[in-house]
Amino acid sequence: MQLYGINIQGRVMVQGQNKGLDFASVALLKTTDSSIVTGSLSNSGGYFSLEKIMPGNYLLQVRFLGCRPLDKSLKVSEDVPNLEVGNLTLEEDATQLQAVEVTETRQSTILAIDRKIYTMDKDLTAKGASALEVMRNLPGLTADADGTVRLRNAVPQIFVDGRPSVLTLEQIPAEQIDRIEIITNPSVKFDAGTTGGLLNIIMKKSTTPGYQGSLNAGAGTGRRYNTGMNLNLKEGASTWSAFYNWSDFYNPLQNRTLRQNLSNGTPVKTFTQTSESNLGRRFQMGRIGWDYTINQRTTFTTAISIGDGRFRNNDTQPYAWTQKTGAISSDTLIIGQQNNDQTNFWKYGSLQWMLRKTTPRAGEEWTVDLNLNASRNGTDAQFVNRADSIRVGIPFDTVQRQQNNNGSGQNRVITAQYDHIYPMTNGKWEWGLRSNLRINSSILRVKVGLDSSNQVEDAQLSNQFEIHDLVNAVYLNRQMVLGKWGLQAGLRLEQTQFDVRLPNLGDSSFSYRYPSGGRNWRNAIFPGLYLSRKFGPHELQINASRKIGRPGFFQVLPFILFADAQGFRIGNPALAPEFYHLAELNHQFSKGAMSLTNSLYGRYTIQVITEYVYRLPKDSNILVNSYINGQDQTSTGLEHSLRWNPNKRWTITGNLNAFFTQVNAGSNLNNVSRNGWSWTAKSQVSFRPDNRWTLQWNGEYEAPRILPQGITYPAYGMDLSTSLTWNKSWTAVLLLSDVFNTRRFGNTIQSETLFQEFIRRREVRFLRLTVSYRFGNAEASLFQRIRRSGSGGSGGMDIGF
Repeated sequence: MQLYGINIQGRVMVQGQNKGLDFASVALLKTTDSSIVTGSLSNSGGYFSLEKIMPGNYLLQVRFLGCRPLDKSLKVSEDVPNLEVGNLTLEEDATQLQAVEVTETRQSTILAIDRKIYTMDKDLTAKGASALEVMRNLPGLTADADGTVRLRNAVPQIFVDGRPSVLTLEQIPAEQIDRIEIITNPSVKFDAGTTGGLLNIIMKKSTTPGYQGSLNAGAGTGRRYNTGMNLNLKEGASTWSAFYNWSDFYNPLQNRTLRQNLSNGTPVKTFTQTSESNLGRRFQMGRIGWDYTINQRTTFTTAISIGDGRFRNNDTQPYAWTQKTGAISSDTLIIGQQNNDQTNFWKYGSLQWMLRKTTPRAGEEWTVDLNLNASRNGTDAQFVNRADSIRVGIPFDTVQRQQNNNGSGQNRVITAQYDHIYPMTNGKWEWGLRSNLRINSSILRVKVGLDSSNQVEDAQLSNQFEIHDLVNAVYLNRQMVLGKWGLQAGLRLEQTQFDVRLPNLGDSSFSYRYPSGGRNWRNAIFPGLYLSRKFGPHELQINASRKIGRPGFFQVLPFILFADAQGFRIGNPALAPEFYHLAELNHQFSKGAMSLTNSLYGRYTIQVITEYVYRLPKDSNILVNSYINGQDQTSTGLEHSLRWNPNKRWTITGNLNAFFTQVNAGSNLNNVSRNGWSWTAKSQVSFRPDNRWTLQWNGEYEAPRILPQGITYPAYGMDLSTSLTWNKSWTAVLLLSDVFNTRRFGNTIQSETLFQEFIRRREVRFLRLTVSYRFGNAEASLFQRIRRSGSGGSGGMDIGF
């Protein structure tokens, strides 16, 4: 499986001359609609390279002033990672080439047997949005109130341009995403940590000659503002790309909590609370990248990214405690209100270097790259709880409380990787090395008192930790054809070293090693097997693999992420990893304008990470929501994905996923065992009445899903959007998100002594207008054109921006 796509290489020659032709324009077009896919210029010696091409049928066009055009049909197959087209010879002609206008109509959804690919340029909801908002609309994916994305009820790993990133989805601007690849069961070439699948976000980077770019700005209800720019320039052997995005918005939200203390299943004490919140988000991010073609077979890439953001939450939370005094009567014990003022911030930076080299052996290539990611975060919060006691005998310290949180942290990730592809007569070998070091440090100081003048530090809520997580890996993968079947078999070995140190708890520590002193080798070996066969319009694939699920950042982060008068949410730095056994049976039918994919899948998880609710030891009235390792979990499901283009005006996509889950919580959760069915459904309908207007509808539904201690509530919503394009360069997009204002997330938690209902929102209905302007010129060389202005004539290709 190729994450980046296929590379096409060749050389442009002139008939009768034993030398290459510099600055010839090379373009790759789809045979279905003549839309341009990518382009390049031949460099010194006439060599050219087109990268990241998806499998399919194409038309290769070569143009140069004074020569007759050359067209060559190509079939690109994933079995050949590097397609050598050889020498392309042009004949001289006195007739000057005419400029052509190409209308780009890339297919928005591609359903392959092992992955789904979604391009962002046609998704109207992506304008002015974050990557998190886009994920919510993609078939097969769901997002909860905390921003956690799930694929088939599991959390996937996020890659950016094929490499891990410390960025969250909310921090990535959707305007700068070219496409998103969803792989449900990645091969051994990828991290063994891809237990929930892989979301690979490919950022925009044009290889078309000349320059092109865009500017955008938007505004919406809820004080929503966004602006950004994108610029790409290809000049000779260099390709530059840059973007910047800024967004700021506030959300007025309402949340609700109901909690009952039980005795023999009967409520004896009830806590009710409503919350009026203003949730603010501000992000900005920029990136500059440079690709340099050293020669026909060697390319050097470097990129730098920086960004920062701020979350601002203001909550007003009135609440009441009541106690049952008779069969049908109850008395109010306490009425009160908590006010929260919380600010979290982050700063981010990354550097990337990559060298890619091909050899004279057709299809052989190797890459080596180094990625450095660093971020800094902090929190400054104040929680003031004021209450009046209605009944005599309530201790004074329970009716008035002020808490101040102050914390900071750093996150550094260093990744070094080497990959090699060696073609054989039948298939190919792939092998590689990878080392990933993640260093986290964090400190949180919590002070509590009746007011700010007499606060003391709370040792139970305060914490300090340091995490060192080192994963070294080596993999070997073989792809070949056995009769009518395609076979891919591989093995990945990962050495894991995880250490947590807690200086504030007597310098206590927690660690694990896989393998450890020659033991636990089973926890370091991750095989993968994939079989596929095509027959007519059908394709069948069977795969199985073993993977490891390491805790997520927010799952181990011991900051208070959400708080009210009687509870808070916090991570658990002592979480151990999960181990997964995955299997799939996939079938795809493609004919004409329709593609249908059916998948039967299963997942067995050991040491499953699950949500956990417990009482704070210091104050039993306060509930703590965190995470813990359970015993195991079994999931099976059936997923259907459809893409249908009945004609050029309509595009319809849909996804239905039904799954059964069995959770065995283990001794940490009183050996609770639960099981049940759930399902999700999504659809997108796009209609283009003409070349100027586009209308789009998105809708989704998530049925209740079981938890070890409860069940989630159903979540559903729909969006409407429309776009208008004029003068080929201007586009306006109007989006109405959550048309009926129904997107809420909630759950219930129940034990022998507790019942809790919790309902939250992440956003409310909003209206947003985004206007963008595209510009560019695909001349063979922008700067060369400037230098030779006045010399008469120029050849090239006008994209028509």
